[in-house]
Amino acid sequence: MDAAQAAIIAFGLLTAPAEAYSPVPAGSDLTVLGEAVKTVAVEMEVFDRREWTAFCVDPTLWDSDLAILKRRVIDLKDAPHCWEETRFPFTRTDANAFMAFNRRHKEVRLWQYALEPSRLADAEAAAAECDRLYGAWDALRDSIGDYNHVSFRRERLKTLKMLIGPERWSRGEMPPCIPTWRLEEK
Repeated sequence: MDAAQAAIIAFGLLTAPAEAYSPVPAGSDLTVLGEAVKTVAVEMEVFDRREWTAFCVDPTLWDSDLAILKRRVIDLKDAPHCWEETRFPFTRTDANAFMAFNRRHKEVRLWQYALEPSRLADAEAAAAECDRLYGAWDALRDSIGDYNHVSFRRERLKTLKMLIGPERWSRGEMPPCIPTWRLEEK
């Protein structure tokens, strides 16, 4: 089997339904096919090169390795691609700073509300808003650069898109890191 044939078979194996049994064609060289599966998976952004030596190398684990990759193809089919994190003009350091500010702001606000027990509902709402905003910045941070594996970065971009909404996503606009609309409260 040449590289082109192996790539076609690899694509078919990866895109078959997760529950479908995908037997390796008789007479296939698992080394060549394994390399093709990993190469195609990298191109599909469901596999990270750092995982290269852990997948499709042991014939006894072929079915489970393939099942993992097929599951990723399905789970990430509607996830943004890794390059899409560049729509946001922030670094990991920026995101970490905004997240730290968020946690400090939440702590201070909860202490303020603790002095006024009659505002418990406001305190709970403010804490939930801080947590929601923190989640968006956390998802952005996890997607920036190549610190995390490709599949995880795409999962986090999918989460970020869901958290901030399609309009902010398309504009590359993050929400504030704290609920600024509550700063006017007395």
